[in-house]
Amino acid sequence: MSKRLKATYIVYLIVLFIIGIYGVIYRPVGTSFARGYSLCFPQEGATMDRSFTVNGNVYAKDGLASAELVLQGPDGTTSYAIEREQSTHKGKVLYALSTFKNPIKVTTDGDYRMWVRATELDGTVTDFPPRTIHVKEGGGRDPFVTFSTQHIITMLVMTVIMAGTLILVSRKKSDKTYRNLAYLTWGLIIFCDYVIRIYIIMKGSYRASYDVPFHMCDISGFLMPLLLFSKPGKFRDNLYNLMFIWGIGGALMAIVTPEMGGYAFPSYYFFNFFIKHGALVFGVLLITFMKGMRPKFKLLLPIMVISNVLIAIIYGINHLMMLFPPYEVGNYLFISYPPTGGSAIDMMVKILGPSPWYIIGFNVLGIIVFSMLWFPFKVESWIKKKCMKPKDTPTIKAA
Repeated sequence: MSKRLKATYIVYLIVLFIIGIYGVIYRPVGTSFARGYSLCFPQEGATMDRSFTVNGNVYAKDGLASAELVLQGPDGTTSYAIEREQSTHKGKVLYALSTFKNPIKVTTDGDYRMWVRATELDGTVTDFPPRTIHVKEGGGRDPFVTFSTQHIITMLVMTVIMAGTLILVSRKKSDKTYRNLAYLTWGLIIFCDYVIRIYIIMKGSYRASYDVPFHMCDISGFLMPLLLFSKPGKFRDNLYNLMFIWGIGGALMAIVTPEMGGYAFPSYYFFNFFIKHGALVFGVLLITFMKGMRPKFKLLLPIMVISNVLIAIIYGINHLMMLFPPYEVGNYLFISYPPTGGSAIDMMVKILGPSPWYIIGFNVLGIIVFSMLWFPFKVESWIKKKCMKPKDTPTIKAA
């Protein structure tokens, strides 16, 4: 990596973490460190069908007795009790979260004002600033649904673009082509990292427990330029194998089972999510097919050790996040509790128990994912060895 690239990389990390810290300490209008809220969906001025879901979060540092979503419109004023999400195991509440997903149904079209009303344990009642939406029967967009038509089409389009690009550039490999695609990949990651966090901060929905760049795919984004631009050697070999689990494995799982918060095509969040995670997969595939790098099974053990050290660090960070709004445990790497929308982690919890026990399942899954991704390249190696013609060896004639 050149000096200019190193400087760019350092600036990228510094700016990203400044944005992250700003997001933690910034309090939108009507909120404070003592209490706050955000309505993530629907957005201000949005047109919605008569049945829709409101996504958001509400918190109070000293604890909430109750919270409700108030809707005021042609039908009058109606209050809906907010049931904040929880992480539970066998009926026991492990973590109370600030987030909620409230289904709403109205019978009349028109303009509606909605706001969150919070009642704290000491009796303090706060009405947070309202949001205006327009309701029209048959209007609005459906929220994102995993394995819906738009999700499947998106995955197919991503596959075609990545496979087509790699096939084209593999026919005529050159350092210039590799370098240009590597710059493009990193550029997309930087753009997505910066803009999505600024976007979330501007919406007033930035949470210390979820939006600081400590997720697996955030860490993969930090490591991607080191992988793409490092010189051949032991460091790049180890990093490549780590990125095979974290970059390809983690990003693919995110693409297949995304946490979208309801944001569907053609929202900015939708494009940002799939471009960022697609870039992570493409970056590892680029160095694989353009530079001939291959995963090495013998490096699996040290990679798992490194992964578990990172998991231990993030586990501590998750619990430190309880000191900042919205005063809930962080869930970076999803090692505190499974995603509330459901995922393969739920099965691990059933078998192994809640965090930290299901982290054992992460290790098993990491080994399985690495093995599945490694095996085709091992087959490729076997085929090449069998197809190679043995070199002619000189024969010594007897005197």
